[in-house]
Amino acid sequence: MAQTVDAICADGVNGEFNTRQGTQVCVAILGARGHYGVPKLLNCAGMLGKFYTDLYLANNGWRRVLEAIPPKLRPRFAERVLGRFDGELPKDKAVSFNALGLWYAWQRRIARDQMAMDRVHIKMARDFGCKVVRRGLNGSNVLYGVNGAALELFQYARERRVRCLLEQALAPRKIVRALLTQEVERWPGWEPSLMVEQSDDPIGQREQQEWALSDTIVAGSPFVIDGLRQLGVPETKCRWVPYGVSLKSFSAEERDDRQSALKLKVLFAGEVGLRKGAVYLLSALQLLNSPYIQAKFAGPVSLKSAKLRSFLGHAAFLGAVPRNRMIELYRWADLLVLPSICEGSALVTYEALASGLPVIATPNTGAPVRDGTNGVIVPIRDVEALAHAIERFARDHELLRFYRHNAVLGRDHLGLDAYQQRLAAVASTMS
Repeated sequence: MAQTVDAICADGVNGEFNTRQGTQVCVAILGARGHYGVPKLLNCAGMLGKFYTDLYLANNGWRRVLEAIPPKLRPRFAERVLGRFDGELPKDKAVSFNALGLWYAWQRRIARDQMAMDRVHIKMARDFGCKVVRRGLNGSNVLYGVNGAALELFQYARERRVRCLLEQALAPRKIVRALLTQEVERWPGWEPSLMVEQSDDPIGQREQQEWALSDTIVAGSPFVIDGLRQLGVPETKCRWVPYGVSLKSFSAEERDDRQSALKLKVLFAGEVGLRKGAVYLLSALQLLNSPYIQAKFAGPVSLKSAKLRSFLGHAAFLGAVPRNRMIELYRWADLLVLPSICEGSALVTYEALASGLPVIATPNTGAPVRDGTNGVIVPIRDVEALAHAIERFARDHELLRFYRHNAVLGRDHLGLDAYQQRLAAVASTMS
């Protein structure tokens, strides 16, 4: 089976996608979302008109300057900037606004709380939209944008009768705010930077306008789709399109069960904060208090260090982890646990399953987990259910092997080629 974008492209040249030349999609996305998966896959399907983004190193000179810095001396920001490029995207189809991207990165870094971050995001979205509008849509008949940063683009597109395809990357803002408000009240002082403003929500207002302007809305999980329906978005607009990852990047090789028999190795991947439910996993580990369970938390820590002291004996906090190191952690782990309060569809769960790891998650994680087959779904905020699920894997090694086997069997559905089929099928109906 094809596992890389190059291989998918080769299939697309002579396969079904070469019949879809009538659809040309202009993609406008901030950041390196999904490692540029959407524009790459649409390009392979022969459907990419133009790709607009903020910071992107299509210029070889800038890359050479940064790569000349020895890795041990290279600042973390430089490492992130080097990741803002993909050789599989044709240079003539990518347009970036690098000065705007650098400004955005700096403003996000100095923002003191969530309210300040929201103000930065709104200004960035407006400026980005204006720059794209000035460049034009290059003859595309479909415009692809992401929630919160597509309003100005969709207004422009609708005036020109260009169809609007919106990706709702996270649950609707109103639902996110309600869930996070509850978390702040349950865990006061645990994440000082997480402040949910109770007054007007301009980003939420932008979202509602984007929903009205869009012709089709795609989302990575039923959790997001349900949220849209709850807020009055017509069901006919919504499409569930699960994401995909490069299967070549993640190994599902057989593991040494002797190590699992000694200790169950539990991995948490993502920001160690309230939104991803880190406190509930820590509480479950503390409740189990088992010498036969070893846990690692990979991701920047947003929780107050004083609040974490009582958990230090139950978990190791690794901080932000580079992508290549994450692959090593998937090989180390027996199990990924992500008890998120709110997500879109967490890519780390795709990566873990592609690595042959069972996943314990909540419905709100949006994980591609088949409960009782390749993972376990537990309710949000349920420490006892979480502890029970982990303990079952720690005690029953045959059960762990069964779930691992099923994770490997289901890898094909998590790949980029499967994602391309789903995404291109939706886009091709819009022109």
